[in-house]
Amino acid sequence: MNRRLPELDILRCIAILLIMFRHYYIFPSLSKGAWIGVDLFFVLSGFLVSGLLFQEYRQTGKINPRRFFIRRGFKIYPVFWVALLFYLGYYYYKHYTYGAGRVWAELLFVQNFTPGIMGISWSLAIEEHFYLILVLFTVWALKKDWIRRQRIATYCFISIALICLGLRTWLSYSRPFDSYTHFFPTYLRLDALFAGVLLSWFYQFRPALFNDFFIRYRVPLLLCMLAGLSIPFLLDIENPLLLSIGLTIIYSSFTVGIGVLLAANRRWDHPAWRPVIYIGKCSYSIYLVHLLVGPAVAHFCTNHFFPGSSPYVYAIIYVLANIASGILLSLGVEQFFLRLRDRWFPKFITITITLFCVLPGGQASPLHAGDSVVTSSKQEALLFLEKIQNLDSSIYWPNVRPRWFMENLQTNINTPLAMYQGSNTNFCGYAALSYLPLHEDPLGYVKFMLELYREGHARWGKITFDPSPAVKLAAGTLHFKGILDIRPADQMWFLILADQFKGYLNFFFPHYHPGSENTFWASVNFGKFNRIIEHLLGYEVRSVGSDLIRPHFHDLFDYLSQSVKTGTTFLYVNNNYLHKKNHNKSRASFPTHFIVLTDIWKTGEDFTIVYWDYGGRTLRQVRPSFLKKILFGVSRCTKKAYDE
Repeated sequence: MNRRLPELDILRCIAILLIMFRHYYIFPSLSKGAWIGVDLFFVLSGFLVSGLLFQEYRQTGKINPRRFFIRRGFKIYPVFWVALLFYLGYYYYKHYTYGAGRVWAELLFVQNFTPGIMGISWSLAIEEHFYLILVLFTVWALKKDWIRRQRIATYCFISIALICLGLRTWLSYSRPFDSYTHFFPTYLRLDALFAGVLLSWFYQFRPALFNDFFIRYRVPLLLCMLAGLSIPFLLDIENPLLLSIGLTIIYSSFTVGIGVLLAANRRWDHPAWRPVIYIGKCSYSIYLVHLLVGPAVAHFCTNHFFPGSSPYVYAIIYVLANIASGILLSLGVEQFFLRLRDRWFPKFITITITLFCVLPGGQASPLHAGDSVVTSSKQEALLFLEKIQNLDSSIYWPNVRPRWFMENLQTNINTPLAMYQGSNTNFCGYAALSYLPLHEDPLGYVKFMLELYREGHARWGKITFDPSPAVKLAAGTLHFKGILDIRPADQMWFLILADQFKGYLNFFFPHYHPGSENTFWASVNFGKFNRIIEHLLGYEVRSVGSDLIRPHFHDLFDYLSQSVKTGTTFLYVNNNYLHKKNHNKSRASFPTHFIVLTDIWKTGEDFTIVYWDYGGRTLRQVRPSFLKKILFGVSRCTKKAYDE
């Protein structure tokens, strides 16, 4: 389920480039403030590492500190020890002397309080101390049942930020500058890491608020970010103002930038971004060797191959040598141990939405909906609805009565599997994809629908819905559609999705007219279905199949069972058999229906499948050949997440 967020690797690349130019002074104005790359790493680390704990809590309901520290150890220590050996070998070759205390400072990760060997590993010591504090704090919050409470998370960060700011201010104005007094100590820099923790908390537990804030205010936030990041390029690092409130402004600026970038939810699959993303992926290894390899290789090359060359040639060699050596170190050591880690100590990656149906003979069977990332709960959504005492009639939706609208929302939250697209409609695709928000973000769904009802328009993620007047008039008037007749909120939901998203089937039916709910205007082809899930709901979609040609599977059962285990799985099928008495014949050769596959197992030579559609769950045995015949597409959906 988990995949790396490319946005964060791009920021890692920026951070490591800034740090490299901090230690090479060909561009004095850039070098002066390029040390902020470390602060960017701090915020990113806080965001990513706390996100791992938050994900584990959401997926398992608990946190395993032992597993966390073992996995972090595989990430941090092997490549660090190899890099330390390189430095010691270089010192030996150059006949540099050093005391044993410097080596112990590196091995014990106290090199931010006393000098070590590398010169740049002080930041790693801060992160090691942060891991310990974060785990202790998270376990404590979990025992107090505070981990999901927004006020507690905010107040804790504010307290840490004020303590660090107070200590920095006192030291910067009372003592002469020294890096080990004013810049390196853990107790002066923890607030930058916990800023990333707070950002991660909102990203994980309040995604609707996260996206709304960073999208709505992105322009002023970005202007403030640029202003804040200009400070270190204007003030010297010894300046007490920079060492106190300046550091707070810098990490706050980076926090804002990361939030805006994540909320934008743009795609980074253009080939031009691949080297940038890969450099970011290897940034830890590059950071460890950039003070050693880059200067040595650049000095050797400019002396032997490019004597008298421009400093810019030295800079190019310096950067390329650092990147190349870091990538080699990452490939040879870091990624090797990460593969061992994932084999021996796999991450908690599954959370199962478990439903039950009764099998013949009275046995209960769990219905697995695959991996999901639950960003809000049913209880949160119902509590939010209970606080709404009186909902006024909407001037934008004149045919949707507020009482029925609220009852419809409550029904969807209480029994999400009961959502029904109605008879004689083409809304099945929209009903199927509704499975995701109703199970994984019911509070976001409720807030969106209420805003849509009250304001006539609403935003979900980065997409703004402003339905056409014809759609607003139609909602609440659809009749002879079964239970959909008395579910005006569902009518609104289906109609706005059909009005917003278009595919090639809409070429001759672009606008709504009475009765369009049963025409190509409301139809969903396979590509359009996947696009809605990806762009609107923010999922990563892996799909095979098409509207006309059936996909080929070497082992259909293995493919579907793995898909169910690792994501929410939708099947695009020929529907003529699903609700007929004769389930062994398919009368047409094209797909017409979407279903949610929740489980599959073998019963003799046949497959037993459990799926959801038409407001209910069905358990059925089918022959493998028949399933292949009616199956035109499989979409596995996993929430975009991050890995570290």
